[in-house]
Amino acid sequence: MKSTIGCLAASYVLGLISLLTAQDGPAPLRSAEEWERLCAERAQREHEQEYLPRSRSVNSWRFYNLAYGVDGNLAFFEATGNKEYLDRALTYAENCVASAQPSRSLPASQFKDDYLAWPATDHPQSRSIAGGEYPLYESYCWRYVTRTLRVMRQTPVIWADENYRRRYAALLDFTEKHIFDKWHSRGENHLYRSRTHMASHWAYIALELSLLTDDADRKAKCIQVYSKINRGTADNGPSLRSQLAPHRSDKSAYFWSSQWGSKDPPGQDVSHGNNMLSYVVEAHDLGVEFTKEDIAAFSALLLKVLWKPDGAGDRFAAFVDGSGKGNGWFNDGFIKLGRYNAEIQKRLESHTVGRGVQFYGNGALNAHRLLTARAQTPSSSDRATAGPLFREDWRETPAETPLSQSHVANTSLTVALYGTGAKEIKKSHHTQPADDPYYVWSGQASGSWAVTLRHLKGPLDLRGDTKVRWRSRQSGPRQLRLVLKLADGAWLVSEQSDAESQSWREYEFLIASQRWRKLDLAKIMEGAAITTPDLTRVEEIGFTDLMAGGGSAACSRLDWIEVYGRLNP
Repeated sequence: MKSTIGCLAASYVLGLISLLTAQDGPAPLRSAEEWERLCAERAQREHEQEYLPRSRSVNSWRFYNLAYGVDGNLAFFEATGNKEYLDRALTYAENCVASAQPSRSLPASQFKDDYLAWPATDHPQSRSIAGGEYPLYESYCWRYVTRTLRVMRQTPVIWADENYRRRYAALLDFTEKHIFDKWHSRGENHLYRSRTHMASHWAYIALELSLLTDDADRKAKCIQVYSKINRGTADNGPSLRSQLAPHRSDKSAYFWSSQWGSKDPPGQDVSHGNNMLSYVVEAHDLGVEFTKEDIAAFSALLLKVLWKPDGAGDRFAAFVDGSGKGNGWFNDGFIKLGRYNAEIQKRLESHTVGRGVQFYGNGALNAHRLLTARAQTPSSSDRATAGPLFREDWRETPAETPLSQSHVANTSLTVALYGTGAKEIKKSHHTQPADDPYYVWSGQASGSWAVTLRHLKGPLDLRGDTKVRWRSRQSGPRQLRLVLKLADGAWLVSEQSDAESQSWREYEFLIASQRWRKLDLAKIMEGAAITTPDLTRVEEIGFTDLMAGGGSAACSRLDWIEVYGRLNP
């Protein structure tokens, strides 16, 4: 049967329309449909000649590069909605699963246990890899398989399909048991790897799986894994965060080494640095650890240090300190910065290195997100600047349960509490330490809960360059999320969340980049994804972690909240 991906004439016309209508301000960008058109024949060829054979190879070393096929096709699906791309990514993963064998049946396995696995053979640079099991090859591919599962779960048209739900359930079960549980049970050294980029693969898998698994114990382990890799442990061990430092040649950019604890040049090689960037971008988009300031610093590194156009052609660095002669391969990480930065995206349009399905798929997804954000931004003629609209810092009064209107410091706001745990939400404060804030605390909540604020002057317009900032501190498996009530009575909860931290910290949500889910207000439970909510008149805005309290060890705390937007009475 002829591939429907090859039939793109209509999509091309739509792409041109999208391109022409995106000329408000910045230079017009190539549309997602045009990125797709440019790759149609190549994507089909790579599918048949490269990625399908890899997925059937029964060789985990060959699964390594299979990662690029999973990532590229999934990106195309997100950018275009064409299910054939999703089916390709799923088929690759399902072929791998079908060929997995019990570890104890593999003659050269180092483990000989009951988990399902694959031997690694034919490595071109190491004859010692001859039938053993290796976490690197499996994790390199499976980070994108877990992402595929999350995208399926959050896409309503996919989740409504019984066949896709069946495939999702089978693949999730395998991923939980024979990827995460397997390597976690075999020892922490298999997850907390000797190099930053290899540890990033497991942080990626653990983060995605923490959002998907229904097993509370596994979820806690996943959160522990990615939190430790992100921030280290209580005794401040090495972490991705501690590796980052201002760049010596440009303070707006980041420098880091692949070796834990090192600040020495030349730092991380750019090729493997892609792997860390792939995780950073995903964590940022899910609201975990990495902020817009981090993204800006990584973008500055790419634009000012690693990729320098000149009259004789582009010059690429081999290491993040800017040294060496690199090849300009950015497909597995740095390319994804284009979803936030139009200058990077514009450069990518003429970039000639690594042109394959991963390159074009991520180019399409970047374009889709950039152009969607532009379309959702009100024009300058019909909006005021989205400045600080209000701040709530809670009154400095003794601790009391439940939180009530008497605790609200801003006289322009009213507070509302929802859920079975609402009556146990506390306005808390301690005399020690001396700088302990006056804050909202969920530790005693007997059920799930939500707290919202309403402005007395009317609804809020949260389109465009609007944001929410707060100061909070979560403990245990608690992730604080935004809650909105729209003018039509619908309730939304953000996918992005503010996760566990060792101390109080400030956190920011950029509204234009949020992904939303329906919120069941009676149960305080998330539902189907909502792709294009109308944010012109938001009646209430607040926060929830979607869970009951678990004392000080498992709770959410919020010191203050600021909303940047416009009134729309």
